[in-house]
Amino acid sequence: MNGISSKHRCSLDFLRFFAALGIAFLHYDGWYPLNNRIVSEFLSSHAGLLVEVFFFISGYLMAVQEERIANTPFLRFVLSRAARILPVHWIALLIHLVVNNALGFPVGISRLVSNALLMPYLLIDQPNLINPPSWFLFVLLLCWWIFWFILFCTKRRGLNPVPLYAVVLVIGLMARQRTDFFVGLDDSVARGFVGFFGGCLLAHLNRFLRGRKAVVTGLCIITGTIALRLITSRFWENRYLLSVFLLIPSLLLVLVNWEWLEKILPRRFCMLLGAVAFPVYLLDSPFLTYLNGFMVKYVPSERHGSILMMLLTTAVLVLIAMLIHLFLEKPLLGLFSKAANALTADETKEAIPHDS
Repeated sequence: MNGISSKHRCSLDFLRFFAALGIAFLHYDGWYPLNNRIVSEFLSSHAGLLVEVFFFISGYLMAVQEERIANTPFLRFVLSRAARILPVHWIALLIHLVVNNALGFPVGISRLVSNALLMPYLLIDQPNLINPPSWFLFVLLLCWWIFWFILFCTKRRGLNPVPLYAVVLVIGLMARQRTDFFVGLDDSVARGFVGFFGGCLLAHLNRFLRGRKAVVTGLCIITGTIALRLITSRFWENRYLLSVFLLIPSLLLVLVNWEWLEKILPRRFCMLLGAVAFPVYLLDSPFLTYLNGFMVKYVPSERHGSILMMLLTTAVLVLIAMLIHLFLEKPLLGLFSKAANALTADETKEAIPHDS
């Protein structure tokens, strides 16, 4: 379980980009309620689940690289993971800083530095978040650290990490039931636990059922999903449909044949879509903040809630995210990676991929 096929990777890149688009649509609807009530209600009820898909894909990709990660020292692992997410996080913060100053809402240096280090979430000080989606980065880092620790406790001793993955997943489910389960933190951590370690478990399930018919895999997932849904149904709000969350990405990853996707879209383009998912998600907030001034001044109010306007603005956001990824984030990723390699050169020569 040390790698993933090109076709499978293409499907994951496409799914990650699709999730980022859905979240962008949700945020647009939050700023400018859509005129189409059906679409608006669907986004508000279900699009939030796409954040869990981000966690799900990350957990899945990390789990298929367990053998490599288990032999990676903690410092190198932490630095490589930080190098994966901090560049685009800092770029989004700088853009937010420029936009806020242009709109007459200056950001203090101390607040900027604390946000750059993800301290507001660590210190349970979310009102001081400059870029609200950055909560995702803190929770993702937490999931990565727990994942490495689980491998440290199991793989190096010849044990199976699956039981510990399941324990963290159950903790996440319990936290979704009780808001006071994680003292001082909202259910964001629980969302990360459920998504990330659900992806880890699916990777092992996919490995266990490799070579068997896809129908068997689908039946196992559907049966488990229904059972888990029945167990937790009375504790969950309608908008957190566990069955929808677990079933859809599971079927997409395991059952659907994505060969047609590579025939339509070049492999490099699929990789680009997956790579810009993070920038689209993190740049959405500063983009909408600036867009609000533009919309109020130049666009009639009755057009703000049109689906066409939502699609056009999201297309502009994706284009900006692609340019920032190619000309800012990608070079910074290379510099961060080289710095991480230099700092830990004596520990190991093996690097962790930057796409998980």
